[in-house]
Amino acid sequence: MTLLKADFDWKPLALVPALALIALPAVGSGSTWITLTVAGLAMGMIIFIIASGLTLVFGLMDVLNFGHGVFIALGAFVATTVLASMTSYTQADSLWLNLMALLPAMLVAMAVAGALGWVFERLIIRPVYGMHLKQILITMGGMIIGEELIKVIWGPGQIALPLPETLRGSFIFGDAAVEKYRLLAVLVCGRSTAPRSACWCAPVCRTARWSSRSATASANCSSVCLWWAVRSRAWAV
Repeated sequence: MTLLKADFDWKPLALVPALALIALPAVGSGSTWITLTVAGLAMGMIIFIIASGLTLVFGLMDVLNFGHGVFIALGAFVATTVLASMTSYTQADSLWLNLMALLPAMLVAMAVAGALGWVFERLIIRPVYGMHLKQILITMGGMIIGEELIKVIWGPGQIALPLPETLRGSFIFGDAAVEKYRLLAVLVCGRSTAPRSACWCAPVCRTARWSSRSATASANCSSVCLWWAVRSRAWAV
């Protein structure tokens, strides 16, 4: 733990507020700058956590899984299907009821994507361990097949998914409007990517010596819910 804290590099974290402050004169309006900064942080942090699943698989398993995105997309569609059957909860004017709808959607999405990730590792990834070129080719092939299967099941069009009632609208800070959903995304992603969390997770992963299939399934699960959040927000606009 001490070694991990000593090796922590704060410079990438400092780069984010530095770039935001540099952009302030270009934006001109302070209220617009606040709105755009929170929106950018929300989207950037979500994408970062999605990408961290890919780096986790590569770091622990030395596997270039270019089919990572299809598991995230699968989780998005599974969560959408679950939420579509819980409109009485998502449309209720109660935060707790909204969260009660989100929780099973996330759990089912993670379970389905994790289970298929385990099968994918056993049948597709395991025969090509140590062969990076073949890993790229075979996982890209799996990605293409997975995308087509998703289109067969859910269709090629976008699926409308409105935000839960209590996450709609914005908080007003002076003249700045900050969307509730984006602020929640920043808080959740910020907690998930906190240095303390990273320092705790790394030794646990190494000490436990996860099996390859467990690492694959865990990495897929880690980003399913967040990708669903990106897609749902895009559809709700």
